[in-house]
Amino acid sequence: MAFRLDDDLGFLVAQTHRAMRRWIMARLAPLGITYEQFKVLNALCEEENVTQAKMAGRVQMDKTSLARMLTRMEASGLISRQGDPADSRLKRIFLTDRGRRLALQVAPYRDQGLRTAAQGMSEEEVKELKQLLGIVFRNMDS
Repeated sequence: MAFRLDDDLGFLVAQTHRAMRRWIMARLAPLGITYEQFKVLNALCEEENVTQAKMAGRVQMDKTSLARMLTRMEASGLISRQGDPADSRLKRIFLTDRGRRLALQVAPYRDQGLRTAAQGMSEEEVKELKQLLGIVFRNMDS
């Protein structure tokens, strides 16, 4: 049974994600950070003092890969990890001053990328697209 890839929802979503990721990575590379580090910095700007397990869920990374990346980010002075006072097995993640400055430096790229991606769409269409993609994600993530 033949089908057209450009009519396949999964293919279109994957291609869109790859294109958006390439766009932001080209802007992050001169700053010396990866797309994954960018996601962590953004997540920490929204909420610090989170456990590594919670961060893994927020940035959609497995715990082992995230732990390795956090070790590199800590060595680079972007984050700090501190033991949880209530449970010594847990580590909580915080931005350092350097990490906060870098996060503020890259934030405009995110906004610019989203504006570029939504060119030619009204605010209402962008809102509807987000809602529809949210439904697709929840359907497939269950």
